[in-house]
Amino acid sequence: MKVTLRETPIYCLANYVFITCSINDMVREDIFYSDVHQDQFATKRWNKKFDKISNRFKNDPLYHGLKLNPNTSLGSDTREQIDFQELSDMFKSTDVELYEAYKAKYFDDKVLRFLNQKPIQGERVSYLTYTRSGNTFLRKYMELITGVITGSEFTTRIPFPLQLQGLVGEFVVDDNVFVIKSHFPLRFNSNNYSVNKILSCIRNPFNVIRSNYEFFQGQSHQLQIANDLPKEDPETWDGIVKHHVTEILNYFNHLMVRKALGIPIFFTRFEIITKEPEEGLTNVFKFLYNMDNIEGTNLERRINDVLSMGAEATQTYRMKKAERKYACDEDMYNEKQTKFILTKLHDYLTFFGYWKPRNEEEEAMGNKWGMIDYPEYFREDGTFEKCKLKYCEYLKVNEETMKFIASSAKEDRAKRVWNVKGGRTFSVFHKPKVDLVVQNPYFPDQDEENKFSPEELEQMNQEEPAAAKEE
Repeated sequence: MKVTLRETPIYCLANYVFITCSINDMVREDIFYSDVHQDQFATKRWNKKFDKISNRFKNDPLYHGLKLNPNTSLGSDTREQIDFQELSDMFKSTDVELYEAYKAKYFDDKVLRFLNQKPIQGERVSYLTYTRSGNTFLRKYMELITGVITGSEFTTRIPFPLQLQGLVGEFVVDDNVFVIKSHFPLRFNSNNYSVNKILSCIRNPFNVIRSNYEFFQGQSHQLQIANDLPKEDPETWDGIVKHHVTEILNYFNHLMVRKALGIPIFFTRFEIITKEPEEGLTNVFKFLYNMDNIEGTNLERRINDVLSMGAEATQTYRMKKAERKYACDEDMYNEKQTKFILTKLHDYLTFFGYWKPRNEEEEAMGNKWGMIDYPEYFREDGTFEKCKLKYCEYLKVNEETMKFIASSAKEDRAKRVWNVKGGRTFSVFHKPKVDLVVQNPYFPDQDEENKFSPEELEQMNQEEPAAAKEE
C-alpha cells in the first residue's frame, strides 16, 4: 500500500505497509512511540497522539494494575477481581440499592476487571463470529455492561494489535474470563480451551466481504483504501469475493455441526445490535445469564445505563469515515458476483432471514430485518422449493436454546462441552495487481490540534536526559 510523502519518513513506521509482529513487540518493549490507534509508530513523541506503552500503562486507567506476561498476554496481581456468581446474582436481582452499591464499587471507575479464577461451571461462552461481522463492537458492549474483561483465543503477536487498542484480554482463555472471542475454524496460533455455549453475531455478507477487503488489504481497523478495486483490479476483487463466500459457508457449516452436537447456540445479527441496540443487547444478555425475562432487574438497569453513554463509549478503535465510492456495498459487485453470492449463500440467507419476505407466510412473521430482494431465477430453477432450511430458522434455534438454558441447572449446562482445538490458519491476504493508496493519510506535523506547546517541548527536553541517565 502506498501513500505520497513530502519527505523521507525517517520518523515514522506506518501501518500503510504492514504492522509486523516485531513492531508490536517493540512497542511493548518501549522502543517505539505509537498513536492510540496503533496505526503509526515513531522514534520520538511526534505530538500528543504519540506515547510509549509504559506511559499509557501509567496514565490510562484502562491499564492500571496490569502487567505483561511472558506470552505477551496481560494479567494483574493488584487489580481487584470480580466474582462471576456475585455479578450474576446482582444482575438477576431487582434490588436497586444492591445495584447502586455494586455500580459504585465496580462500574463507576470505568476500569475493567478479570474474574477471580473460580471455576465457571457451565457458563463459559465462545463468542464466535466470521471476521468483520461485529465481533469487536458487541465485545465492547459486553465489557461495558459486565465490567469484566472479555478473552480472546488469538495470540497478541498478530498484525492487528487489539490488545494495544484497549481489548486487554487478548490471548486469555482461562477462568479470568467467561466470554472468549473466536473466528473458528479460522485461527492464528490460538490457545485451546473449552466452552459450554456459543454466541454468534451474523452480518449481511455483502457488507462482510467489503469490510474484510478494507480490513485485510488496508491492514488496519481504521484506514480506508482510496482505490476502486472492483474497477482497477477486477480479477483480484473477484478472488476476494469467492474466497469470503467459501469461508462464510465453512463458518456456517461449522455452527450447524456444533448445534447438532448439542452445544447451546444463540444467534444475533449485527444489524439489530446497531439499529436497535436495546432489543439486541437484551436478548444477548438473557442468553449470557440464562434468564427468560430481565424486566425490572438490575441487568435491565445496567443495559440502559450503558446505552445512555452513547455510541462513542463502545468504540475500541476509530471508525472508518463514511466516504463511499458506491451508494451501498451491493453496488461493488457485478451481476455475476452477485448471483454467485446469492446462490452459494442461499440457505444461509434463508436461515438468517436476510431475504425480504417471499410469500404471505413469511410476511406474517414480521421479519423487519429482511433486506435482499429474492431473485426470480431461484423460483424458476427450483431452488426455493429445494431449500431444506426454514426462513428465519435462527429464531427457532434461539427459542430452543433459551428454553434449555433458562430451565436447566448449571450442572446440566456444564455437560455440554466443546473443546476448542484444531481449525486452520487464516488465509485472507490477496496481493492486488495495483498499488493500493491510503485515503486521507495522517501527517503528524500537520496536526495543529495535538501539537506540543513550547512549554511542553521544553519540559520534555528536560525529562528525556534524566530518563536516559536512569536507563
